[in-house]
Amino acid sequence: MPGLRLSLDWYQIRLKDAISSLTAQRIVDLCVRSGTLCDRVTFAGPQDIMRIDAQQVNTARIDLRGFDLEASYRLPLSRILPRATGAIDARLLATHQYDLIARQLLLARPLDYAGQSGPVIEGSDFSPMPKWVWQGMVAYHDPSFDVTLSVRHVGEAALNREWIGPDEAGYDPTLPNSVNINRVRAATYVGLAFSRRLSLGGDDRRSIELFGVVDNLFDRKPSVAP
Repeated sequence: MPGLRLSLDWYQIRLKDAISSLTAQRIVDLCVRSGTLCDRVTFAGPQDIMRIDAQQVNTARIDLRGFDLEASYRLPLSRILPRATGAIDARLLATHQYDLIARQLLLARPLDYAGQSGPVIEGSDFSPMPKWVWQGMVAYHDPSFDVTLSVRHVGEAALNREWIGPDEAGYDPTLPNSVNINRVRAATYVGLAFSRRLSLGGDDRRSIELFGVVDNLFDRKPSVAP
């Protein structure tokens, strides 16, 4: 199919001994639940903490997997109208991250943060993403005028992969990690861009270009998320 280009890239990243910053609360949780990093907590008594050493640590392992998809198509209008000088371009970029498994310490249980919206605040200093994010564009080009319509989509995601919402298995209001809302809705944004080139006469290099961009054409408000 003339003018069509496709690519699909699968990736797997395995990082051992990653340097990360654990919060004081995370260190206490790991000590109480897993018996790890207790040497960083100084207790004045069974229920009293005097000091927490919250410096950087080497996490045990991070495994990241997903794939990227790109498709583009260009149609010169001269194939349809012999005298036409413009062309239509279409492009799709999509990424799907299905694993982001972090084992913060050797004895701690691994957690899969894939599909979380925003950074891992309590666990480390890496940023997961919704499992699906894509952007599509359709553009018309000719020697003096360009217009591009774009659509950006951010898929639904969890607020925090360590929490459990009412729509997830294991939800129990009596548990400290069960919350009433643990979901960030998907959002789609439409943008529009255009440009117009005006010749100043004589030399083709003497020209001016007028352009404008609207990133959020329909004023779509983002989903509420921390």
